[in-house]
Amino acid sequence: MKNCVTKISMAENVSLVNFEKAPAGIDFLSRLFTAVEQEGINIDMISQSTIMGDYVSLSFSVDSDYLGKIMTLAKRIRDNHPTLKPIIKSGNAKIWLYGDDMVDYVGVAAQAFRALKEKNIDVIMITTSEVDVSLLVDDEAGEDALKALKESFEIRE
Repeated sequence: MKNCVTKISMAENVSLVNFEKAPAGIDFLSRLFTAVEQEGINIDMISQSTIMGDYVSLSFSVDSDYLGKIMTLAKRIRDNHPTLKPIIKSGNAKIWLYGDDMVDYVGVAAQAFRALKEKNIDVIMITTSEVDVSLLVDDEAGEDALKALKESFEIRE
């Protein structure tokens, strides 16, 4: 496979916010992300499970500097939605693989997962677009993951 990944970067100090048993539907999403916006919290890597009933699992990542605000917000939301189970995990690193031509290639994710498997590095969360693959890994594995991915995709930066 021709290498279509042109850049691989990493951000450390990332927290994962997961809301289990979040109410399904656009009403909850709109209210949640409006509250996040009003608190001035910059979020990334949004992922929601498929709606299969009344509830979904909703996750997103934030810089850990926002952890206090997120915990306060999670408590406030939980007070209004008693089924909601907020889980916050800090100590993560986000690695993203980027390439304008990724949209035209197959196997980018497979190659990334093989590289991480060889180093026994688990992926906590994955999000994608046509031009990037974002992977959340444990902070302790961040540098090793970054190195393995750069070697696999022959990125010299």
